[in-house]
Amino acid sequence: MKRSLFGAVGALAAVIVCGSCKEDPTASASGQVTTILLNPNPVIIGVGAKGSVDARVFDALLNPLPASFTATSSDPTVATIAPDPANPDPNGTRQRFTVTGLKPGRSLIQVVQVSGGSLSMTDTANIAPIIFDGVVSNLTPLGGSTITIASTSLLKFSASPTATFGGGIPGATVSHTADQLAVVVPFSDAGLVKIDRIAPTYIVTNEYSLNTIATVTQTGDFWVGDSSATTAPTIALPATDGAKLPMITNLFERDNKAVCPDASVAGFQGPCMFYQFALTDTMTLKFVVDWDGTPADLTDVCGTSPESGTAGKQKSTATVAKRPEAFSFLFPAGTHFLVIERRTTFNPTGTTPPRNVRVTITRRP
Repeated sequence: MKRSLFGAVGALAAVIVCGSCKEDPTASASGQVTTILLNPNPVIIGVGAKGSVDARVFDALLNPLPASFTATSSDPTVATIAPDPANPDPNGTRQRFTVTGLKPGRSLIQVVQVSGGSLSMTDTANIAPIIFDGVVSNLTPLGGSTITIASTSLLKFSASPTATFGGGIPGATVSHTADQLAVVVPFSDAGLVKIDRIAPTYIVTNEYSLNTIATVTQTGDFWVGDSSATTAPTIALPATDGAKLPMITNLFERDNKAVCPDASVAGFQGPCMFYQFALTDTMTLKFVVDWDGTPADLTDVCGTSPESGTAGKQKSTATVAKRPEAFSFLFPAGTHFLVIERRTTFNPTGTTPPRNVRVTITRRP
């Protein structure tokens, strides 16, 4: 009887010992470094600005673990990186670095764990531009002329770029590619040109509005001779059906009312401007005339186009003040004129004439 009782007690003891030693399935994952994390990634800052990168390591259960790190920049002329002693982590589970942007471009940031493990990871520092250093073809262009602005190897033009000249006066985009923007110069103040929709090649998610390095000073008038039909300058026309061309001119500075097609109309004030174009075949053209200034209804600028031999034939609704003015016509072969008239200033007191008259020419099928 005693032997069997002893055996039962021994078996029970064995069960108790085995139950107290059951293995924890997470024991091997806890406390062992398995992951390194850099935040943010990428870093995007401007030239001259500073940003931060935090480095951490975690075990398989995503518990943060104490660690220290070193960091280097692959191109220290673009960005530098250094420890940030002003923001220590009291638990020792995070180390912060300061990234300083020096010039536009991309630098790779290599972060290496030097205590508590040996993991490493690469971050990206994208240094955004703060100015645009593309070449402007003419820094003293005539008002109404077309200049080109070139992109750079790092800064390209995105879809629908625009250029705004001194005094906040927009130019008119003629054409654009990723590498070149052609724009009509408005009558404007001297100043830097602000270009919208600049896309750095190394930052695929962002576009920027940047000023040129050089000042552009609009000087003179491209449309010399537009005060008379006998000296009218020639305008360009769209080359293909459906194409459009912008044009910017300004009001003639002196009184030439006597030579305007509507000089005899009661209340007509003038001035007017003449532009000619020659056709070797029939062509349907639409002219849309708009102008700068607020409010919109103070100045009524109307477009007319007399065919050869029928000078003064009106093609727009000249008697109604509206903005923009527009007309379409099927022109025969020959020489024709576009005439832009200021018909009436409805509130002469304190009214400033429009600085820019803007024409869009569309070639219709």
